[in-house]
Amino acid sequence: MSKKSSLGKQERTVRNRLAAHAGLLFIDFFEEPVAAIIKEIGLATRERIYTPLVTIAAFVCQALARGSCRKAVARVCAERLAAGKKPPSPNDDAYCEARGRLPLTLYTRVLYWLAERLEKRVSPHGPWLGRRVFVVDGSSFQTQDTPENRACFGLPSGVKPGCGFPVVGFVAVFSLFTGAIHRLAFRSPKEGERRAYRRHWDLFKPGDVQLTDRGFNSYGDLALASARGLDSVMRVLSRRLDFRKGKRLGPGDHLVTWLKPTRRPQGLTQAEYDSLPEEMLVREIRYSLAAKGYRTKVVDLVTTLLDPVRFPREALADLYRRRWEAEINFRHIKSTMGTDMLSTKSPDMVYKEIATRMIAYNLLRELMWEAGARHGVDPLRISMKGTIDRLDELARILAEKNRALRRAHVDVILEQIARDIVPDRPGRSEPRAQKRRPKNYPFMKRPRNAPGARAVA
Repeated sequence: MSKKSSLGKQERTVRNRLAAHAGLLFIDFFEEPVAAIIKEIGLATRERIYTPLVTIAAFVCQALARGSCRKAVARVCAERLAAGKKPPSPNDDAYCEARGRLPLTLYTRVLYWLAERLEKRVSPHGPWLGRRVFVVDGSSFQTQDTPENRACFGLPSGVKPGCGFPVVGFVAVFSLFTGAIHRLAFRSPKEGERRAYRRHWDLFKPGDVQLTDRGFNSYGDLALASARGLDSVMRVLSRRLDFRKGKRLGPGDHLVTWLKPTRRPQGLTQAEYDSLPEEMLVREIRYSLAAKGYRTKVVDLVTTLLDPVRFPREALADLYRRRWEAEINFRHIKSTMGTDMLSTKSPDMVYKEIATRMIAYNLLRELMWEAGARHGVDPLRISMKGTIDRLDELARILAEKNRALRRAHVDVILEQIARDIVPDRPGRSEPRAQKRRPKNYPFMKRPRNAPGARAVA
């Protein structure tokens, strides 16, 4: 193996053909981060079919295609045959072992590298009033019902063993401007989202803004973030705002002093609680959301952006409206990409599968940004579902050996992706509902193999 690259010629051939049939136009981006990260973390490598790059590429393609391990192995076998090489065993044991052999650090570092590279493509002045904004939100996935997963993640409250699925919770940090995932924080069943999120504050630089819902709002979170130079825009959790107090800045806008809680909150360590200031100056904002046919909704925000001239009340209200984009991103990951239920059966592989699916999501975001940049449209308005559908249907033409023709095909694909625009409908609300009635089957209340249990128990 040469010093110039840790990737052999055989691996590059498999990678290129695998990428072509999987529909990932920019899979070559993997080579640089994977090689650098492998060297940094000291991961031992040797010439084999399932090298780290081929393994991650196959795993990502499997996530996008919502296929099985057997199908991923069949794809690698087909591409090696097409390249005139001896195919590996059709058994998927070697592939599954290769996935598990790679450390979780490699998966997450590739994820973060893709997000940072995409962030560098945006304006250096930031997307919102000269600031970088990151949206923070929590979510969860259902995992396979295995003893290992139950022991690690636990079952939802009220669910008996054998009658439900373990749930793994996590917190994701999205870029408001690119939609990419910059940090992924897994949490244990007994750990809150706020505590898990604090472990990844290394992402932020002084002057960045965190945009969160009320679940992340507390005096401790505001103060700890402010001490790091991080500003916050949060919805108020349980305080009653009194705009008769403090310094009035305008209608529904004032400066007020918050006091340190007399008791240490459960989510803070004693050292974190002791480091909090006795009081801090914050800005409270109230605005109303009016929609025809619905009751007017009042929204209370708290922020450390105290300057009403540079950060007007209307701009902050519009910024918080965009917090909903995190929910849309989760819907893309879980519904559009079909990842609501994970397929792996051990906690270690559950974490790696989630990271891999997030890598696939970031690659799709980069593809949408490339299409938007080339054709002058807002990448955040491009349809994620349309992008996936076009990749699935047009992936075969990317196997063309003629480089010029393949490049022309890529240009056509990017143009079609850029034309599939989702209109911006601010304030639109469509609660989830099913039109088709489900079958009248009861829910399981005890496992099927329990003594005396019926088939429909």
